[in-house]
Amino acid sequence: MGSYNCRNSKLRELLIAAICHFNPCNLKFFFVVVSLEISFYLAKINYWLANERT
Repeated sequence: MGSYNCRNSKLRELLIAAICHFNPCNLKFFFVVVSLEISFYLAKINYWLANERT
């Protein structure tokens, strides 16, 4: 849990930095990170749903 919180805050710092610097390169990086996070959570949800069915 501790390591997850650490990673999560690091990710937030990166996102905040990307938003603050608001140039196209950082904005692109921001969208990449967000889409990775979304796909990660969707995969987790799909995994849970698959386990619920069995």
